[in-house]
Parts: sequence; C-alpha cells; structure tokens
Amino acid sequence: MNAGYAIPLDVRFSRASTRAKVTLVRTLCRVFGVPGATRFLLSTIDWGELKPGRPSVLCLYRPLFAKDLEQLRLRTDINWLYVKNEFLAHVQSAWVPPEMRIEAEYQKTHLPQYEKHWQQLERFGVAFLGALQRRWPIDAVLASHIDYWHGEGVRLGARRLGIPFLALCREHMCLPIEQETVRRFFTGFQWEGDGVAVFGQSTKNIFVNSGACRADQVVVTGPPRLDIWREVPRRAEPNNIVMLLSYRDPDYRAPHSFLEALRIFHEVAARSGGDTLFWVKSKDRKDTEEIRALVGATGRNFIVDHEAPLYELFPRTRLVVGFNSLSVVEALFTSAQIAIPCWGDADRPREELMFNPDDRSLDGVVDFPRSPDALREQLTRAAAARLSDPASPAARREVIEKILHYPHDHSCSQAVERFVGEQIRRASRR
Repeated sequence: MNAGYAIPLDVRFSRASTRAKVTLVRTLCRVFGVPGATRFLLSTIDWGELKPGRPSVLCLYRPLFAKDLEQLRLRTDINWLYVKNEFLAHVQSAWVPPEMRIEAEYQKTHLPQYEKHWQQLERFGVAFLGALQRRWPIDAVLASHIDYWHGEGVRLGARRLGIPFLALCREHMCLPIEQETVRRFFTGFQWEGDGVAVFGQSTKNIFVNSGACRADQVVVTGPPRLDIWREVPRRAEPNNIVMLLSYRDPDYRAPHSFLEALRIFHEVAARSGGDTLFWVKSKDRKDTEEIRALVGATGRNFIVDHEAPLYELFPRTRLVVGFNSLSVVEALFTSAQIAIPCWGDADRPREELMFNPDDRSLDGVVDFPRSPDALREQLTRAAAARLSDPASPAARREVIEKILHYPHDHSCSQAVERFVGEQIRRASRR
C-alpha cells in the first residue's frame, strides 16, 4: 500500500469547482435576497410521485437519510418530497454569521445582537414554505436530526404557518459511552420543534436525559432504512464476496486498525485465486478516492466502491469485516460471517464499542480476531470458502434487537407513518 498519497488532479478540480458554485449561490442570495433564494430552492426539490389525498411531508435531506426516505416512499401512504440540507445551508449562510452555523451551538445566539439575523431566517422560512404551499399543500416538515442549524429558517417558517416541524433522527447513539458523552453534548440544548422519531431506546434516553426533549415528544420507531431486509434473502449466489467495511474515519475510533486491516485485506486478495471478490465498501465518493489512493493498483478481484447497495452485496458475502458501524448490524440479517478486529486502537474500552468482545451472547455470532495474523487467517479461509457454519437467524436477530428497535409485526416505515400522522392530527386540533 502507498504510505502517503496524493488526491488525483481531477478530484481536486472537482472539489474546487464545487466550492466555486457554493460561493456563487451565496453571492446571488445576498444580491437577490429571500425571493431569489426561494426560487433557487424550489428548483432543486425532489417531488417524488405526488398522489392527491395523501398527507405530504417536506423532508430536509442528508445523504444518510436517503435510505430511510426510499423505504418511506415505498411502504407508506404519505407523499415524501425533499430539499437538500446543503442547499439550505448555502442559502442561509449568505445572511447569518458563522457562529449561527454550528450544530446545537446556534441556540446560544438567541441574543439581541443577532435578532436581525433570526428575523431574516424567519422571513425566508415563511416565504419558502408559502411558495411551496402554493404548488402543493404541505402537512409537516421532517428534519433528519434535532440539532442541525440548516433547518432553522424552515422551522421558524413552519411555526408561523402552523405546520408541524418533526425529526427522524438519522443517527442512532448505541455505544454505552454515548449515554454520557452525547448526553453532555445535548445538555443545555432544547429541541424547538414538535415530535422526534428515533431508531432505538438508547437514543431516546440521551435526548430525554439531557433535557433536549421531553419524554412525550420522542417515539421509538426503528430505522426505516432496514425495512429492505424484510424481503432480501439471507443468502444468494454467487456467494463469492469477502468484504471490508470502511472505518477509516477517526469517528469510528480505530483509524490505525483500519489501515492495517486494509493492508492485510489487499495482501490476501493479491494471492487469492478463483472467483472470490475482495470488496472494500467505502462510505462515499471521497472515501472511495482516498482508499483507492492508499492501495494503489487494484486487481481484477479487488474492488473499492461506495455505490453498490448492501442489500445486493451482503447476501452474496461470505465474511464481513467492520467496526463500530450499523452496517455490521445489517450484515446480521444475512448468513455472512462477521469479524470485528480487536487489537491496537480497535481494542478499546468496552463502553466505546458497539460489539463487546467480552459479551458471551455474541459467541458464535461475531468473531473478534485479536491480531493481524488472526484476521489474515480468517480472510484466507473465507477466500477458500472454508468458514464454519453461520449462527442461526434467531441468534442473529437477538443481537440486532439489543442494538436497535426492529419490530416483528409491522415495518419501521409504518411506525414512522403513524408517528407523522399523529403529529399532523395534533396540529389540526391546535
């Protein structure tokens, strides 16, 4: 692997071009004000397939929110349309200072010297939602977290117009340490919208125990994005993939472990024959580019990709290697074996781990290679299709339900639909 790497020229050019476009949007919003910003945002909306007679929800879109919206559109009788959070950020940053553009911290700017900026955000929110309502009636707005500053203008506009402002939290805080660290982060923050839907009880506990939300505001629905697994087969042919889920980002808490796992993965792939594919599942385009730069040349059996969906890959996968990721939880819906590195910076205090190697209930469901050699041996056996039989579906399901809510008798999307419907009915009675 390359010890150091340079981002390719075309990638650097693309990023510079994006920065120039953002600067242009901000400049035009300063010049043309709220009317110009409203016209721009309306031109970017993904309307989906609007059906008359259904409630309609405007979603404030983030990339990881896409999988949830896809399932909600498929499984519910609600029109889900969306505008991108990043576009909202570009527009509003033309009018507000940097200190108002920080997650959660923006609430500290409810001070006299910032009043004109808050008034501008409200004028924008009222104008944008009003223009949207003239095209199609909107019954609620749905953000993807409780503390994104990007949604503040829309929230203020929704409040003025009597539209419920809701959140479906796209992140699930399930590490034990987060009950303390994330609770502290949200202490002093106050959710100023209406209801909040979350993926599991641990996230609700954080929001309530921090004082950010009232207990009656938060509903546990489970993650709609995982509803896809209700139809996906546990195993599919050709069953010839060995996968490494990227955990290169330091937020996963083991960046050095990832680099070592990637090196071993690349080495085993280079000496493996047959039809086995070694697949590095990257997070996004940037992650893909930087991992490709790290490994250098890739052979016919070595792939680095972020686009292929997990529900197509996991049923064909023999072994999944990952760390502190909900994608590992998704692998539990299939027959793929799971290995979580547990050496170096991956051998962390147990409260920092999603999967605890000392938890005996994981025996036979999740493997924890304790050294580079142990991972190398497991990858070699996976390449040769010499792994042991996987744990039963019931045992795997039990592990899933320790981490997040996944109902048996209805989908998570249906639970979100009920949550949204109740919030709309409450607003109509006000």
